[in-house]
Amino acid sequence: MVHDFARIGAGTPGMAVLEPIVVNRPALNLGPLLKVVAFNARGGRSTELLAQWLRKPPLAGAGLILLCELDWRLPRSAQVESAARLADSLELSMAFGPEFGFARHGEPMGSFFGNAILSAWPLHEVKAIRLPIFYDWTRRHLPRNPRWWGERVGQRGALRASLSIADKRITVAVAHLENRATPVERAEQMRCILARIPATGPAVLGGDLNTVTVDLRNARQCAAFSLSLLCAPRRLREPRPWEPLFADLERAGFQAQEANQPMAPTFTPTALWPRWLRPKLDWLAARELAVISGRSQVVSASYRGRRFSDHDAVMCEIAL
Repeated sequence: MVHDFARIGAGTPGMAVLEPIVVNRPALNLGPLLKVVAFNARGGRSTELLAQWLRKPPLAGAGLILLCELDWRLPRSAQVESAARLADSLELSMAFGPEFGFARHGEPMGSFFGNAILSAWPLHEVKAIRLPIFYDWTRRHLPRNPRWWGERVGQRGALRASLSIADKRITVAVAHLENRATPVERAEQMRCILARIPATGPAVLGGDLNTVTVDLRNARQCAAFSLSLLCAPRRLREPRPWEPLFADLERAGFQAQEANQPMAPTFTPTALWPRWLRPKLDWLAARELAVISGRSQVVSASYRGRRFSDHDAVMCEIAL
């Protein structure tokens, strides 16, 4: 299926063109459990392999998949519409929300990079949420290859939707927060998301929260942080005391403790990287939903000997 992106690719490049696209399918009956997965797909370049991995236990049967960093018609991913192709393969409904749009010089936006929600139930009230800018990725160096792009627009963002399971209306949000920011600034981005979802009612929020506990823009701070790990080696795997966004989640009624495997890192830049230096960046949180204790886990992003992301997936199960 090839999707027409005319409504977000036409006109003057700018924030207004980056609107979500939604493709709904009939609801699936997955039984009394809702399995939720959050995963930074690092472009989603191998959608066939990614789909096979998602069909394999323990991820098999996931009814809600929250994805960050998905490419859409980007050259590095063979110009595949990654979110749409993955949804087609899994026979799930899909919402894709671009964070950034790319264009060749003088041409409309044709390639995108963003977040997606895949769901076993149709998605409604889909909205993109633009987050405060603390690092301007549009000014970062771009390849000077005219076959790629000459212009980039956009900013970090989140995607919100709602779905109905039986008589229960659930709000869903996937977030991609800034790593080149202070923990206080990430908390500001989280408050921006929380302000755009209902204040009460069942809800699931997840994604790459980039909880590095430090501002990666500041070289001196990063050096001091490296030394501090000798005194607090658990900091990267248990970042909550250093990241105030978790307090904001709790004030909004969200609980993350049961929805995440304790002390399990989710970022693996290389297999040679020591486990105690691998941070826990990816999270799930739920409100007014019964997360099953002891069933949450981190799942390695590798299949058939091939690793396809520098992040691992996080998964929890909810009793409906």
